[in-house]
Amino acid sequence: MSLVLTLLSLTAIVAVWTVIVRPWLRDKPWMQWFFANPVVEWIEIHVYRKSETLLWARWFQLMGAVAVSAGYLGGIDWTIFAPVIPEKWLPFLPMIPLALNFIATIAEAQRRDTSEPLSVVSLPQVVSQEVASAVDALKTAKIEAVSVVKKEEATAAVLPPTVGPA
Repeated sequence: MSLVLTLLSLTAIVAVWTVIVRPWLRDKPWMQWFFANPVVEWIEIHVYRKSETLLWARWFQLMGAVAVSAGYLGGIDWTIFAPVIPEKWLPFLPMIPLALNFIATIAEAQRRDTSEPLSVVSLPQVVSQEVASAVDALKTAKIEAVSVVKKEEATAAVLPPTVGPA
């Protein structure tokens, strides 16, 4: 039971970090040193691509893997949930980690599929000419930005990194 409470507590901490603390700190000038730190930036880029949505999805994938391992090794006794779960659902309790992984994988796939701000996605089909031209400019700028980043990544993969001016 203590393992379950520990996992729930860690999940609450990650949720607060993801939804409230990290976005708030990224805007503060006095915290720029933290996010500019090469170790922190490497972790953010390689673990969750600086995306709170991916961080949350990958956290749930990790929790699913930990719960599977703990259940297999005897760290989680699923029968403790028996008094509050209907009897017909008891055989499915060990599948909770699988459900966590499944939901997290769906969330990560949705994040990768979402490439426009919600304000643009939620526009009605018929909009004014000014809004339509702004959305077209946004899509063009996005395509250009993605191509520049891909070209930069291709160049970085070929050339060794260089040190900027001191």
